[in-house]
Amino acid sequence: MRLNPALDSLEPFSYCGTDYPTRLDANESCVPLSEGLRRELADAILSLNLNCYPDDRTVALRQAFGKAFSVDPDCVVPGNGSDELINMIVGRLIPYQGLVLGVERDFGSYWSNAAIFGRRVEKLPRREDMTFTADDLLDGVRRYQPDLLIFSNPNNPSGSQLTREEVIRVVEEAGCLVVVDEAYMDFSDQSILDLAGRYPNLIVLRTLSKAMGLAGARIGFAVSDPKLTYALRSVRDAYNVSAADQAIATVLLRHPEHREATLQEIGRLMDLLKQRLAAIADRARQKMVVYPSVTNFVLLRLEDADAVSAAMHAQGISLRQFDPHLIRISVAPEATLLRVLDLLEQTVCGKECNG
Repeated sequence: MRLNPALDSLEPFSYCGTDYPTRLDANESCVPLSEGLRRELADAILSLNLNCYPDDRTVALRQAFGKAFSVDPDCVVPGNGSDELINMIVGRLIPYQGLVLGVERDFGSYWSNAAIFGRRVEKLPRREDMTFTADDLLDGVRRYQPDLLIFSNPNNPSGSQLTREEVIRVVEEAGCLVVVDEAYMDFSDQSILDLAGRYPNLIVLRTLSKAMGLAGARIGFAVSDPKLTYALRSVRDAYNVSAADQAIATVLLRHPEHREATLQEIGRLMDLLKQRLAAIADRARQKMVVYPSVTNFVLLRLEDADAVSAAMHAQGISLRQFDPHLIRISVAPEATLLRVLDLLEQTVCGKECNG
């Protein structure tokens, strides 16, 4: 029996956080849906004929997304989360053994899909402050001549971002397919989503998993010019978005006030998180770097991130650890966030920090 040789280096996906009562590892929204909105979602589900296949054209969902984000619905391709869309782009749009170029420590789905589908990969190094620039990306394009350049903006896990003007320059000068993953752009104002239908080499990805609070319903969107949109629709699986997910997402997109209220609350919690982290870093007994972030999470560099993770895990808390030094913390409801920050302070500062 012959299987894909890429399987030798792959493991089943699972964040450790699923085993912990308190999860700050997945950058989900920490703001629950209102009771009124939950009832409306329930009514939408109850109205479905689940014995029938879903709308394969996703008409209502595309129209709701187009209205919410001021884009042409005909340029929108919904997917079963952004992960499925990345799978489609990396695995079905670019050639076999084509080259995928990105930045080290970006969203892992880019690289796992490249491995599965036999694509070559080059990862550009980050700068010392965990950022990268438009020049870095374009230098990499000139050096490696990729079939696909893909990166998240704002960036996961650094929390940094390129400006709208920088991203436009990359798209205009790259000369290859460029995918800008705007999963966290709800927290920023540097989107190029409005330009996605104007460039023949650009796909912009968006999600409802972060600011919209819909991580439990797997919904992502690819927005591009008509030719790329047609290509994506041609390679996607039939009925790739369930009737339930379509109904839920369509209702939610018709409630912009939910998004605005969620962004306001997450912004408040992010201010709290940043202020406390800065104070802890000033008094820490080990070197602690708090990287600037425009998202709903903050990346930390510590001399001993293992000790912090161990202390958190002992209390049923999961953070996202990348290596012995880097940890990412998502925002959480205020009481949870304060508990996590108190424990972090005790771990890196010692009892004297409380005085």
